[in-house]
Amino acid sequence: MANFTDLPYELREQIWTLAIRTHRRGAHWFDLYSMKDGVKPRDARYMMNASGLSDDCRLAAPTNIKPYSVNSYLEVHGIHYNSSAYWIDAGLWTTCKESRFIMQHYFNNRQQKLVRGSKDRLKTGQSKTPATGYFYNEDSEPRFWTVVPDQDLFIIQPHDMSTIRWQWLGFQDLNMTSAQAQPAIQNFGFVYQPEWHEQFEQAYPFLQDSDIFQTLLGIFEELPPSCNIWLIDYSIKKIPYVCNESESRIPAPEPFYAADRQFERVTYGCNTLRPGWEKDTCDGRSFFRGSIDLADQLQEQLREDTKANPEWDSDSGWDPCYVNVMGCTSLQD
Repeated sequence: MANFTDLPYELREQIWTLAIRTHRRGAHWFDLYSMKDGVKPRDARYMMNASGLSDDCRLAAPTNIKPYSVNSYLEVHGIHYNSSAYWIDAGLWTTCKESRFIMQHYFNNRQQKLVRGSKDRLKTGQSKTPATGYFYNEDSEPRFWTVVPDQDLFIIQPHDMSTIRWQWLGFQDLNMTSAQAQPAIQNFGFVYQPEWHEQFEQAYPFLQDSDIFQTLLGIFEELPPSCNIWLIDYSIKKIPYVCNESESRIPAPEPFYAADRQFERVTYGCNTLRPGWEKDTCDGRSFFRGSIDLADQLQEQLREDTKANPEWDSDSGWDPCYVNVMGCTSLQD
């Protein structure tokens, strides 16, 4: 049997290129730590960049992503699992010189095409410029990966929400590996935790009276204006459904893809589930709709707080974040 290196370069190039993920929007997980958490680098694989570690908060490789499939070998055997889209082709940066060259060529070409099409990007408001960062793995070797800050979904897993200073500039760690200015992150994801539900249900309809609501509100007010905040609710399931004629004319939302699952907006505004999605009900005794009502009240409070700011006016273009709800479907079924 011939070795891979014995194959013609053109064929090897095609094989390397097939291993690179597609241009569709990716979903990526990051753990987030505060300097106050006392987590040492050996316990968390912090993200590194040209400026070193952030002073306020540190992004790290995720440590507790649960495989989406209940039959996953990784879940049964307790193997560390990272289904982030950036991990699909991360190994190509360090496999060999040839694979690294292919990655550089691929993303440089993509960036050059974007530069040539800058007028179109200005019209659409999207630049889709790749940015590269790296973690140190358990063997103290760097693991490089690439994301598209203003296109992809960044699912943030805070170690302790109460100790983190949520100034959004901490997330610029993602953008410091290139001399060219990179766009800000536009899509932040936070998993709606089941343990929140009881507290919110007791406070309903005045969710703003709960501690968790105020914590989330404080976080979201520190994120970039006009960004999208997604509450990811795994209790909302996709169901078989055939759209009627009027529903079929409504454009379907563009999903975000991880290696094993995809995330998709499931609401019209914040209030109504889109057809084809269903939320698990508890006991039918409560009118509280979980993440849907939470997103609705957070959005309203963000609007009120923004308008109360003396620097805000209707022509400033300074809008609050948009809070929406996402469901998830498996790509392995």
